[in-house]
Amino acid sequence: MLNYNKHCRPVKNNSDLVTVKLGLKLIQIADVDEKNQIMQTHVYVLHEWMDFNFVWNPKDYGGVDRIQIPSDQIWKPDLVLYNNADGAYQITTRSKAVIRYDGQVQWNPPMIYKSYCSIDIQYYPFDIQNCTMKFGTWTYHGLLVNLIFITENIPIIEQGWDLEEFHSSIEWEILNLRAIRHEKVYQCCVETFIDLTFTCTVQRKPLFYIVNLIVPCVNISVLAVLVFLLPSDSRKKITLSISILVALLVFYLLLIELIPPTSLVIPLLGKYLLFTLVLVNLSIILTIITLNVHFRRYPTNLLPKWLRLFLICYLPKILFMERPPKPNKPSLNYEKNNFSSHFFSSDAILEDETSFSNLNCTETVRSNTATNHTLSHSKNKHTTTATTCDHQQLLSSFHTDECRQHLARVTADHIDYIAEQMKHAKLEKEIAEDWRFIALVLDRLFLIIFAFVSVVGTLISLLKAPSIYNQRKPVDPYCYLYYPPINDSIWTKRCITELNNR
Repeated sequence: MLNYNKHCRPVKNNSDLVTVKLGLKLIQIADVDEKNQIMQTHVYVLHEWMDFNFVWNPKDYGGVDRIQIPSDQIWKPDLVLYNNADGAYQITTRSKAVIRYDGQVQWNPPMIYKSYCSIDIQYYPFDIQNCTMKFGTWTYHGLLVNLIFITENIPIIEQGWDLEEFHSSIEWEILNLRAIRHEKVYQCCVETFIDLTFTCTVQRKPLFYIVNLIVPCVNISVLAVLVFLLPSDSRKKITLSISILVALLVFYLLLIELIPPTSLVIPLLGKYLLFTLVLVNLSIILTIITLNVHFRRYPTNLLPKWLRLFLICYLPKILFMERPPKPNKPSLNYEKNNFSSHFFSSDAILEDETSFSNLNCTETVRSNTATNHTLSHSKNKHTTTATTCDHQQLLSSFHTDECRQHLARVTADHIDYIAEQMKHAKLEKEIAEDWRFIALVLDRLFLIIFAFVSVVGTLISLLKAPSIYNQRKPVDPYCYLYYPPINDSIWTKRCITELNNR
Protein backbone atom coordinates (compact mmCIF):
# COMPACT_ATOMS: atom_id res chain seq x y z
CA MET A 1 0.00 0.00 0.00
CA LEU A 2 2.98 2.26 -0.47
CA ASN A 3 1.60 3.75 -3.66
CA TYR A 4 -2.03 3.62 -2.57
CA ASN A 5 -3.90 6.94 -2.41
CA LYS A 6 -7.02 6.73 -0.32
CA HIS A 7 -8.30 10.06 -1.66
CA CYS A 8 -8.62 8.84 -5.25
CA ARG A 9 -11.35 6.67 -6.67
CA PRO A 10 -10.21 3.06 -7.15
CA VAL A 11 -10.32 3.09 -10.94
CA LYS A 12 -7.68 2.62 -13.62
CA ASN A 13 -9.07 5.39 -15.80
CA ASN A 14 -10.65 8.59 -14.58
CA SER A 15 -13.67 7.98 -16.79
CA ASP A 16 -14.36 4.60 -15.23
CA LEU A 17 -17.37 4.22 -12.97
CA VAL A 18 -17.25 2.94 -9.41
CA THR A 19 -20.34 0.98 -8.48
CA VAL A 20 -21.16 1.08 -4.79
CA LYS A 21 -23.77 -1.30 -3.42
CA LEU A 22 -25.61 -0.06 -0.36
CA GLY A 23 -27.96 -1.65 2.15
CA LEU A 24 -29.34 -1.06 5.64
CA LYS A 25 -29.55 -3.65 8.38
CA LEU A 26 -31.96 -2.31 11.00
CA ILE A 27 -31.11 -3.13 14.59
CA GLN A 28 -33.65 -1.07 16.48
CA ILE A 29 -36.02 1.88 16.23
CA ALA A 30 -34.85 3.60 19.37
CA ASP A 31 -37.21 6.57 19.38
CA VAL A 32 -39.64 8.62 17.35
CA ASP A 33 -39.69 12.12 18.79
CA GLU A 34 -42.98 13.68 17.68
CA LYS A 35 -42.21 17.01 19.30
CA ASN A 36 -38.91 17.53 17.43
CA GLN A 37 -39.86 15.31 14.47
CA ILE A 38 -36.81 13.07 14.74
CA MET A 39 -36.50 9.31 14.32
CA GLN A 40 -33.54 7.65 15.99
CA THR A 41 -32.42 4.31 14.55
CA HIS A 42 -29.58 1.91 15.16
CA VAL A 43 -28.36 0.39 11.90
CA TYR A 44 -25.51 -1.28 10.08
CA VAL A 45 -24.72 0.54 6.85
CA LEU A 46 -23.69 -2.18 4.39
CA HIS A 47 -21.19 -1.16 1.69
CA GLU A 48 -19.74 -3.14 -1.19
CA TRP A 49 -17.50 -1.94 -4.02
CA MET A 50 -14.58 -3.14 -6.08
CA ASP A 51 -11.02 -1.84 -5.63
CA PHE A 52 -8.54 -3.09 -8.25
CA ASN A 53 -5.63 -2.21 -5.92
CA PHE A 54 -6.51 -5.17 -3.68
CA VAL A 55 -6.28 -8.09 -6.05
CA TRP A 56 -3.99 -11.03 -5.31
CA ASN A 57 -3.66 -14.74 -5.75
CA PRO A 58 -4.41 -16.57 -2.49
CA LYS A 59 -1.95 -19.31 -3.47
CA ASP A 60 0.91 -16.84 -3.41
CA TYR A 61 0.09 -15.84 0.15
CA GLY A 62 -0.50 -19.11 1.88
CA GLY A 63 -4.18 -19.40 0.99
CA VAL A 64 -5.16 -16.04 2.50
CA ASP A 65 -8.30 -14.98 0.62
CA ARG A 66 -9.34 -11.98 2.73
CA ILE A 67 -7.85 -9.40 5.01
CA GLN A 68 -9.16 -6.76 7.46
CA ILE A 69 -7.90 -3.21 7.11
CA PRO A 70 -8.87 -0.13 9.10
CA SER A 71 -11.41 1.80 7.07
CA ASP A 72 -9.55 5.10 7.46
CA GLN A 73 -6.66 3.69 5.37
CA ILE A 74 -8.65 2.96 2.23
CA TRP A 75 -10.89 4.88 -0.13
CA LYS A 76 -14.53 5.04 0.92
CA PRO A 77 -17.52 6.63 -0.78
CA ASP A 78 -18.44 9.87 0.93
CA LEU A 79 -21.96 8.76 1.72
CA VAL A 80 -24.02 11.11 3.86
CA LEU A 81 -27.52 11.03 5.30
CA TYR A 82 -29.22 13.94 3.57
CA ASN A 83 -32.02 14.31 6.13
CA ASN A 84 -29.81 14.02 9.17
CA ALA A 85 -31.12 15.92 12.19
CA ASP A 86 -28.17 16.05 14.61
CA GLY A 87 -25.34 17.46 12.49
CA ALA A 88 -23.30 14.26 11.96
CA TYR A 89 -23.87 13.73 8.26
CA GLN A 90 -21.01 11.36 7.46
CA ILE A 91 -20.17 7.98 8.89
CA THR A 92 -17.67 8.58 11.63
CA THR A 93 -17.38 5.07 13.06
CA ARG A 94 -13.85 3.67 12.83
CA SER A 95 -14.36 0.06 11.90
CA LYS A 96 -12.35 -2.33 9.78
CA ALA A 97 -13.21 -3.22 6.22
CA VAL A 98 -13.03 -6.78 4.86
CA ILE A 99 -11.16 -7.06 1.54
CA ARG A 100 -11.33 -10.18 -0.58
CA TYR A 101 -8.63 -11.39 -2.90
CA ASP A 102 -10.67 -10.43 -5.98
CA GLY A 103 -10.75 -6.75 -4.88
CA GLN A 104 -14.23 -6.75 -3.32
CA VAL A 105 -14.41 -4.45 -0.31
CA GLN A 106 -17.10 -4.95 2.38
CA TRP A 107 -17.55 -2.29 5.01
CA ASN A 108 -20.44 -2.48 7.46
CA PRO A 109 -20.04 0.22 10.10
CA PRO A 110 -22.64 0.48 12.91
CA MET A 111 -24.33 3.86 13.18
CA ILE A 112 -26.86 5.65 15.33
CA TYR A 113 -28.79 7.97 13.06
CA LYS A 114 -31.15 10.77 13.98
CA SER A 115 -33.04 11.57 10.83
CA TYR A 116 -35.71 14.16 10.20
CA CYS A 117 -39.18 12.63 9.95
CA SER A 118 -42.28 14.62 9.07
CA ILE A 119 -44.76 13.63 11.79
CA ASP A 120 -48.46 13.53 10.97
CA ILE A 121 -50.35 13.61 14.28
CA GLN A 122 -53.85 13.99 12.87
CA TYR A 123 -54.87 10.60 14.27
CA TYR A 124 -52.64 10.57 17.35
CA PRO A 125 -52.40 8.14 19.21
CA PHE A 126 -53.67 5.85 16.41
CA ASP A 127 -51.22 7.28 13.92
CA ILE A 128 -49.08 5.76 11.18
CA GLN A 129 -45.79 7.48 10.33
CA ASN A 130 -43.68 7.28 7.18
CA CYS A 131 -40.07 8.06 7.92
CA THR A 132 -37.28 8.05 5.38
CA MET A 133 -33.50 7.88 5.36
CA LYS A 134 -31.95 9.38 2.23
CA PHE A 135 -28.37 8.37 1.44
CA GLY A 136 -26.16 9.70 -1.31
CA THR A 137 -22.62 10.78 -2.12
CA TRP A 138 -21.84 14.37 -1.30
CA THR A 139 -19.27 15.15 -4.04
CA TYR A 140 -19.49 12.36 -6.63
CA HIS A 141 -22.16 12.54 -9.29
CA GLY A 142 -23.70 9.60 -11.06
CA LEU A 143 -21.00 9.42 -13.76
CA LEU A 144 -18.31 8.82 -11.15
CA VAL A 145 -20.04 6.77 -8.44
CA ASN A 146 -23.06 4.66 -9.19
CA LEU A 147 -25.22 3.78 -6.18
CA ILE A 148 -27.33 0.63 -6.36
CA PHE A 149 -28.95 -1.66 -3.84
CA ILE A 150 -26.90 -4.42 -2.36
CA THR A 151 -29.28 -7.19 -3.37
CA GLU A 152 -30.41 -6.30 -6.89
CA ASN A 153 -30.11 -3.47 -9.35
CA ILE A 154 -33.72 -2.31 -9.57
CA PRO A 155 -35.20 1.13 -8.72
CA ILE A 156 -37.70 -0.07 -6.10
CA ILE A 157 -37.32 -2.87 -3.57
CA GLU A 158 -40.31 -3.70 -1.37
CA GLN A 159 -38.14 -5.54 1.16
CA GLY A 160 -35.42 -2.89 1.18
CA TRP A 161 -34.17 -3.38 4.76
CA ASP A 162 -32.49 -6.32 6.44
CA LEU A 163 -34.02 -7.38 9.77
CA GLU A 164 -31.79 -10.28 10.62
CA GLU A 165 -30.71 -8.70 13.94
CA PHE A 166 -33.78 -6.55 14.57
CA HIS A 167 -35.05 -5.94 18.10
CA SER A 168 -38.72 -5.04 18.40
CA SER A 169 -39.73 -1.64 19.70
CA ILE A 170 -41.99 -1.29 22.73
CA GLU A 171 -43.91 1.59 21.16
CA TRP A 172 -43.83 1.05 17.40
CA GLU A 173 -44.44 -1.83 15.05
CA ILE A 174 -43.20 -1.90 11.46
CA LEU A 175 -45.75 -2.20 8.67
CA ASN A 176 -43.54 -1.82 5.62
CA LEU A 177 -39.89 -1.40 4.66
CA ARG A 178 -39.06 -0.37 1.13
CA ALA A 179 -36.19 1.28 -0.71
CA ILE A 180 -36.27 3.56 -3.77
CA ARG A 181 -33.43 4.68 -6.03
CA HIS A 182 -33.63 8.26 -7.34
CA GLU A 183 -31.66 10.06 -10.04
CA LYS A 184 -31.96 13.80 -9.61
CA VAL A 185 -30.45 16.85 -11.28
CA TYR A 186 -29.82 19.79 -8.98
CA GLN A 187 -29.66 23.44 -10.02
CA CYS A 188 -25.99 23.67 -9.14
CA CYS A 189 -24.82 21.01 -11.55
CA VAL A 190 -25.63 19.47 -14.89
CA GLU A 191 -24.72 15.97 -13.81
CA THR A 192 -27.15 13.52 -12.31
CA PHE A 193 -26.82 12.71 -8.61
CA ILE A 194 -28.03 9.40 -7.27
CA ASP A 195 -29.57 8.76 -3.88
CA LEU A 196 -31.05 5.71 -2.20
CA THR A 197 -34.07 6.41 0.00
CA PHE A 198 -35.05 3.85 2.62
CA THR A 199 -38.65 4.24 3.80
CA CYS A 200 -39.91 2.87 7.11
CA THR A 201 -43.66 2.78 7.77
CA VAL A 202 -44.40 2.37 11.45
CA GLN A 203 -47.61 2.23 13.44
CA ARG A 204 -47.90 3.27 17.07
CA LYS A 205 -48.93 0.66 19.62
CA PRO A 206 -51.91 2.40 21.24
CA LEU A 207 -52.36 0.30 24.38
CA PHE A 208 -50.42 2.68 26.64
CA TYR A 209 -52.39 5.69 25.41
CA ILE A 210 -55.73 3.90 25.64
CA VAL A 211 -55.15 2.96 29.28
CA ASN A 212 -53.54 6.21 30.45
CA LEU A 213 -55.19 8.86 28.26
CA ILE A 214 -58.39 7.73 26.59
CA VAL A 215 -59.94 5.73 29.45
CA PRO A 216 -59.65 8.64 31.95
CA CYS A 217 -61.20 11.00 29.37
CA VAL A 218 -64.08 8.60 28.79
CA ASN A 219 -64.50 8.28 32.55
CA ILE A 220 -64.74 12.07 32.92
CA SER A 221 -67.35 12.30 30.16
CA VAL A 222 -69.39 9.53 31.83
CA LEU A 223 -69.30 11.40 35.14
CA ALA A 224 -70.49 14.54 33.35
CA VAL A 225 -73.52 12.56 32.16
CA LEU A 226 -74.22 10.97 35.53
CA VAL A 227 -74.50 14.40 37.14
CA PHE A 228 -78.10 14.49 35.93
CA LEU A 229 -78.91 11.39 38.01
CA LEU A 230 -78.08 13.23 41.20
CA PRO A 231 -81.23 14.74 42.83
CA SER A 232 -81.36 18.50 43.08
CA ASP A 233 -82.33 18.38 46.76
CA SER A 234 -78.89 17.05 47.71
CA ARG A 235 -77.26 20.46 47.06
CA LYS A 236 -74.14 18.56 45.88
CA LYS A 237 -75.05 18.56 42.23
CA ILE A 238 -73.23 21.72 41.24
CA THR A 239 -70.30 20.75 43.49
CA LEU A 240 -69.85 17.49 41.59
CA SER A 241 -70.05 19.27 38.23
CA ILE A 242 -67.37 21.81 39.14
CA SER A 243 -65.17 19.06 40.61
CA ILE A 244 -65.37 17.18 37.29
CA LEU A 245 -64.40 20.35 35.42
CA VAL A 246 -61.39 20.93 37.70
CA ALA A 247 -60.27 17.31 37.28
CA LEU A 248 -60.53 17.62 33.49
CA LEU A 249 -58.51 20.85 33.43
CA VAL A 250 -55.75 19.32 35.59
CA PHE A 251 -55.72 16.25 33.33
CA TYR A 252 -55.60 18.51 30.28
CA LEU A 253 -52.50 20.28 31.60
CA LEU A 254 -50.77 16.94 32.06
CA LEU A 255 -51.60 15.86 28.52
CA ILE A 256 -50.00 18.92 27.00
CA GLU A 257 -46.59 17.38 27.69
CA LEU A 258 -47.53 14.19 25.87
CA ILE A 259 -49.41 15.51 22.85
CA PRO A 260 -47.09 16.75 20.08
CA PRO A 261 -47.37 20.54 19.77
CA THR A 262 -48.46 21.64 16.34
CA SER A 263 -50.57 24.36 14.78
CA LEU A 264 -51.21 22.55 11.51
CA VAL A 265 -53.82 20.10 12.72
CA ILE A 266 -55.55 19.16 15.96
CA PRO A 267 -54.71 15.60 17.04
CA LEU A 268 -57.49 13.07 17.40
CA LEU A 269 -56.97 12.89 21.15
CA GLY A 270 -56.99 16.71 21.35
CA LYS A 271 -60.33 16.81 19.55
CA TYR A 272 -61.77 14.32 22.00
CA LEU A 273 -60.48 16.35 24.94
CA LEU A 274 -62.11 19.48 23.54
CA PHE A 275 -65.34 17.55 23.07
CA THR A 276 -65.20 16.36 26.69
CA LEU A 277 -64.47 19.89 27.90
CA VAL A 278 -67.51 21.27 26.04
CA LEU A 279 -69.62 18.43 27.42
CA VAL A 280 -68.60 19.16 31.01
CA ASN A 281 -69.19 22.91 30.59
CA LEU A 282 -72.65 22.30 29.16
CA SER A 283 -73.48 19.94 32.01
CA ILE A 284 -72.60 22.69 34.50
CA ILE A 285 -74.76 25.23 32.67
CA LEU A 286 -77.72 22.86 32.45
CA THR A 287 -77.29 21.85 36.09
CA ILE A 288 -77.58 25.52 37.08
CA ILE A 289 -80.75 25.81 34.99
CA THR A 290 -82.20 22.68 36.59
CA LEU A 291 -81.47 23.92 40.11
CA ASN A 292 -83.07 27.26 39.25
CA VAL A 293 -86.22 25.45 38.11
CA HIS A 294 -86.24 23.20 41.16
CA PHE A 295 -86.27 26.06 43.67
CA ARG A 296 -88.82 28.30 41.94
CA ARG A 297 -91.83 29.32 44.08
CA TYR A 298 -95.25 30.96 43.83
CA PRO A 299 -96.11 33.76 43.13
CA THR A 300 -92.78 35.10 41.83
CA ASN A 301 -92.44 32.40 39.14
CA LEU A 302 -95.57 31.50 37.23
CA LEU A 303 -95.59 28.95 34.43
CA PRO A 304 -97.56 29.61 31.23
CA LYS A 305 -100.43 27.21 30.71
CA TRP A 306 -99.15 25.81 27.41
CA LEU A 307 -95.64 25.28 28.79
CA ARG A 308 -97.00 23.65 31.92
CA LEU A 309 -99.12 21.33 29.77
CA PHE A 310 -96.07 20.35 27.69
CA LEU A 311 -93.61 19.88 30.57
CA ILE A 312 -95.95 18.09 32.93
CA CYS A 313 -98.32 16.16 30.67
CA TYR A 314 -96.68 15.38 27.32
CA LEU A 315 -92.91 15.39 27.81
CA PRO A 316 -92.92 12.93 30.77
CA LYS A 317 -94.82 10.40 28.62
CA ILE A 318 -92.16 10.68 25.93
CA LEU A 319 -89.46 10.13 28.55
CA PHE A 320 -91.36 7.20 30.13
CA MET A 321 -91.97 9.12 33.34
CA GLU A 322 -95.16 9.07 35.42
CA ARG A 323 -96.09 11.51 38.12
CA PRO A 324 -97.38 9.94 41.36
CA PRO A 325 -101.16 10.44 41.74
CA LYS A 326 -102.39 12.97 44.27
CA PRO A 327 -104.37 11.68 47.30
CA ASN A 328 -108.12 12.34 47.17
CA LYS A 329 -109.05 14.94 49.82
CA PRO A 330 -112.33 16.87 50.27
CA SER A 331 -112.07 20.40 49.01
CA LEU A 332 -111.75 23.28 51.40
CA ASN A 333 -114.64 25.10 49.73
CA TYR A 334 -116.95 22.19 50.43
CA GLU A 335 -115.94 22.06 54.07
CA LYS A 336 -116.29 25.81 54.42
CA ASN A 337 -119.70 25.95 52.83
CA ASN A 338 -120.96 22.98 54.78
CA PHE A 339 -119.75 24.48 58.02
CA SER A 340 -121.26 27.88 57.26
CA SER A 341 -124.57 26.41 56.27
CA HIS A 342 -124.52 24.42 59.47
CA PHE A 343 -124.01 27.59 61.45
CA PHE A 344 -126.65 29.58 59.63
CA SER A 345 -129.33 26.89 59.70
CA SER A 346 -132.17 27.53 62.14
CA ASP A 347 -132.06 23.98 63.40
CA ALA A 348 -128.45 24.36 64.44
CA ILE A 349 -129.24 27.63 66.20
CA LEU A 350 -132.14 26.11 68.11
CA GLU A 351 -130.11 23.06 69.05
CA ASP A 352 -127.32 25.22 70.44
CA GLU A 353 -129.69 27.55 72.31
CA THR A 354 -129.02 26.02 75.67
CA SER A 355 -125.29 26.50 75.23
CA PHE A 356 -125.74 30.25 75.08
CA SER A 357 -127.78 30.46 78.26
CA ASN A 358 -124.74 30.51 80.48
CA LEU A 359 -122.93 33.24 78.55
CA ASN A 360 -122.75 36.89 79.47
CA CYS A 361 -123.44 39.40 76.68
CA THR A 362 -120.57 41.59 77.79
CA GLU A 363 -118.13 38.74 77.18
CA THR A 364 -119.77 38.14 73.84
CA VAL A 365 -119.30 41.73 72.77
CA ARG A 366 -115.70 41.73 74.02
CA SER A 367 -115.05 38.56 72.06
CA ASN A 368 -116.63 40.14 69.04
CA THR A 369 -114.45 43.21 69.37
CA ALA A 370 -111.31 41.11 69.70
CA THR A 371 -112.37 39.10 66.70
CA ASN A 372 -112.87 42.19 64.59
CA HIS A 373 -109.48 43.49 65.65
CA THR A 374 -107.87 40.22 64.61
CA LEU A 375 -109.57 40.18 61.25
CA SER A 376 -108.63 43.80 60.57
CA HIS A 377 -104.98 42.85 61.01
CA SER A 378 -105.32 39.75 58.80
CA LYS A 379 -105.12 41.47 55.37
CA ASN A 380 -108.42 43.31 56.18
CA LYS A 381 -110.17 40.52 54.35
CA HIS A 382 -113.24 40.31 56.57
CA THR A 383 -115.12 43.31 57.99
CA THR A 384 -117.70 42.83 60.67
CA THR A 385 -120.29 45.49 61.49
CA ALA A 386 -121.18 45.13 65.13
CA THR A 387 -124.63 46.00 66.22
CA THR A 388 -124.58 48.59 68.97
CA CYS A 389 -126.56 47.25 71.86
CA ASP A 390 -127.21 48.72 75.12
CA HIS A 391 -125.89 46.68 77.99
CA GLN A 392 -129.32 46.19 79.50
CA GLN A 393 -130.72 45.55 76.03
CA LEU A 394 -128.16 42.83 75.42
CA LEU A 395 -128.89 41.21 78.71
CA SER A 396 -132.57 41.22 77.98
CA SER A 397 -132.20 40.03 74.42
CA PHE A 398 -129.45 37.50 74.99
CA HIS A 399 -131.58 34.65 73.86
CA THR A 400 -132.84 36.43 70.79
CA ASP A 401 -132.05 35.09 67.28
CA GLU A 402 -130.19 38.25 66.23
CA CYS A 403 -127.43 37.96 68.80
CA ARG A 404 -126.96 34.28 68.19
CA GLN A 405 -126.82 34.75 64.44
CA HIS A 406 -124.27 37.53 64.86
CA LEU A 407 -122.01 35.29 66.89
CA ALA A 408 -122.38 32.48 64.37
CA ARG A 409 -121.49 34.85 61.51
CA VAL A 410 -118.31 35.96 63.26
CA THR A 411 -117.29 32.37 63.82
CA ALA A 412 -117.99 31.51 60.18
CA ASP A 413 -115.82 34.43 59.06
CA HIS A 414 -112.96 33.02 61.12
CA ILE A 415 -113.38 29.66 59.49
CA ASP A 416 -113.54 31.24 56.03
CA TYR A 417 -110.27 33.02 56.69
CA ILE A 418 -108.57 29.85 57.92
CA ALA A 419 -109.89 27.92 54.95
CA GLU A 420 -108.61 30.60 52.58
CA GLN A 421 -105.16 30.48 54.14
CA MET A 422 -105.11 26.70 53.90
CA LYS A 423 -106.17 26.92 50.28
CA HIS A 424 -103.41 29.43 49.59
CA ALA A 425 -100.83 27.19 51.30
CA LYS A 426 -102.08 24.20 49.33
CA LEU A 427 -101.76 26.18 46.09
CA GLU A 428 -98.19 27.17 46.92
CA LYS A 429 -97.34 23.58 47.72
CA GLU A 430 -98.85 22.32 44.46
CA ILE A 431 -96.97 24.89 42.40
CA ALA A 432 -93.72 24.07 44.20
CA GLU A 433 -94.32 20.37 43.50
CA ASP A 434 -94.93 21.23 39.83
CA TRP A 435 -91.57 23.02 39.60
CA ARG A 436 -89.82 20.08 41.32
CA PHE A 437 -91.41 17.64 38.90
CA ILE A 438 -90.40 19.83 35.93
CA ALA A 439 -86.82 19.79 37.27
CA LEU A 440 -86.96 15.97 37.37
CA VAL A 441 -88.26 15.90 33.79
CA LEU A 442 -85.45 18.21 32.63
CA ASP A 443 -82.89 16.05 34.43
CA ARG A 444 -84.18 12.97 32.63
CA LEU A 445 -84.22 14.80 29.30
CA PHE A 446 -80.65 16.09 29.72
CA LEU A 447 -79.49 12.66 30.88
CA ILE A 448 -80.77 11.00 27.71
CA ILE A 449 -79.42 13.74 25.44
CA PHE A 450 -75.99 13.81 27.09
CA ALA A 451 -75.71 10.02 27.15
CA PHE A 452 -76.49 9.88 23.42
CA VAL A 453 -74.15 12.75 22.56
CA SER A 454 -71.37 11.32 24.73
CA VAL A 455 -71.55 7.85 23.17
CA VAL A 456 -71.85 9.13 19.60
CA GLY A 457 -69.14 11.75 20.10
CA THR A 458 -66.76 9.21 21.62
CA LEU A 459 -67.30 6.73 18.80
CA ILE A 460 -66.96 9.36 16.08
CA SER A 461 -63.85 10.87 17.66
CA LEU A 462 -61.99 7.64 18.32
CA LEU A 463 -63.10 5.55 15.35
CA LYS A 464 -62.02 8.05 12.71
CA ALA A 465 -58.43 6.78 12.71
CA PRO A 466 -57.68 4.71 9.56
CA SER A 467 -55.25 2.53 11.49
CA ILE A 468 -58.16 0.98 13.39
CA TYR A 469 -59.43 -0.50 10.14
CA ASN A 470 -55.97 -1.29 8.81
CA GLN A 471 -55.68 -5.00 8.20
CA ARG A 472 -51.97 -4.97 7.51
CA LYS A 473 -49.99 -7.09 9.89
CA PRO A 474 -46.57 -6.05 11.20
CA VAL A 475 -43.62 -7.36 9.23
CA ASP A 476 -42.02 -10.61 10.24
CA PRO A 477 -38.30 -9.92 10.86
CA TYR A 478 -37.51 -13.49 9.98
CA CYS A 479 -38.68 -12.88 6.41
CA TYR A 480 -36.82 -9.62 5.76
CA LEU A 481 -33.35 -10.83 4.89
CA TYR A 482 -31.00 -9.65 2.20
CA TYR A 483 -29.63 -13.16 1.90
CA PRO A 484 -32.41 -15.63 2.77
CA PRO A 485 -31.54 -19.23 3.51
CA ILE A 486 -31.28 -21.51 0.50
CA ASN A 487 -33.46 -24.62 0.28
CA ASP A 488 -35.03 -23.88 3.65
CA SER A 489 -38.57 -25.22 3.53
CA ILE A 490 -39.51 -23.59 6.85
CA TRP A 491 -38.48 -20.13 5.68
CA THR A 492 -40.17 -20.65 2.33
CA LYS A 493 -43.45 -21.76 3.89
CA ARG A 494 -43.43 -18.93 6.42
CA CYS A 495 -42.29 -16.02 4.31
CA ILE A 496 -43.10 -16.48 0.64
CA THR A 497 -46.85 -16.02 1.16
CA GLU A 498 -46.38 -12.99 3.39
CA LEU A 499 -43.96 -11.27 1.03
CA ASN A 500 -46.24 -11.89 -1.93
CA ASN A 501 -49.23 -10.42 -0.08
CA ARG A 502 -47.34 -7.21 0.53
